[in-house]
Amino acid sequence: MPSLVQHIPMASLGSIAGVHLDLDPGATAWRAAMELYYEDKVEGAFEIAGPSAGAYHGSLLRTYRLIEGEARTRRASRRYRLASWLEFEWVPEEVPDHAAAGQAVLEAASAVSTRLKWDRHESTLATVLVAEADADWNDSRYGYCVDKVPYDKICLPQVVCADPAELSRVAAHEFAHVVVLNMGQKLAPHWLDEGIACLMEGRVVARAAKQTVQRGQWLSPLQMGGAFEVDRRDPANLEGVGAAYDQATVLVGYLHSLAADQGLVDLLTALPDHSRWMDVLMTLVKGKPVDAALHHVYGFDEGGLFAKAAGWIGAT
Repeated sequence: MPSLVQHIPMASLGSIAGVHLDLDPGATAWRAAMELYYEDKVEGAFEIAGPSAGAYHGSLLRTYRLIEGEARTRRASRRYRLASWLEFEWVPEEVPDHAAAGQAVLEAASAVSTRLKWDRHESTLATVLVAEADADWNDSRYGYCVDKVPYDKICLPQVVCADPAELSRVAAHEFAHVVVLNMGQKLAPHWLDEGIACLMEGRVVARAAKQTVQRGQWLSPLQMGGAFEVDRRDPANLEGVGAAYDQATVLVGYLHSLAADQGLVDLLTALPDHSRWMDVLMTLVKGKPVDAALHHVYGFDEGGLFAKAAGWIGAT
């Protein structure tokens, strides 16, 4: 099962389910909990968030369960540094061969960094979540990435540690989110972020293309974003999530067929580029940063990519 997106969708602090939190005393506590969470002070965040976790018709529960998994891990974990830019966190009783697991994570992250030519100027904490977090109540049980301070954080399910190849795959996928986050400066659309992560993990583009054609469904950019955001605790949503991952793999696979890894590097670099030329290009395409970046590197915009990739696999 593919992992979650790089940014965990957090409930808005302004309004949830039509309730204006700024007018509710519980909003102050929840805001404080989220501030602690983004500082990776997860035990404190868990303690503060608990009393209001079930409020607002349960709309906070997805985020609360995320915090819970990380807090329970922190209570039993140990940490050590794999490299100057990468730290490893695990629960000794659940990851007995932590040295091998840490090495697998380091090698996977290093390989992704090399392929995407990232300088690793931001540190990352790689955490193997406590086994009990791999449960139906956890929307993010398959792994995820969060932009935290003072480091980015990737969380990996404990079950993958039993299979070195699977651990490497998931670690590569999640660390790719870290690279996209930093190189693209949060401007990469969902399909690009997940597509690059799928490519870095070694997902076979031909297989994803075959499954996409068999489904007979080709999603628009807007539909792609929505497909990744659904509640994955509901089994009925998983088929749609899988379709979105397959199509993202096809989209990035098509780009990769044109200019290999270097094209993706150039694309990520172009996203936050505010040079005069890129500003002119943004005006000309009258679109989003990804439209200008795609035009700069490949000569077509997002709509053009979706059309070309669909034709590439015969999905039209």
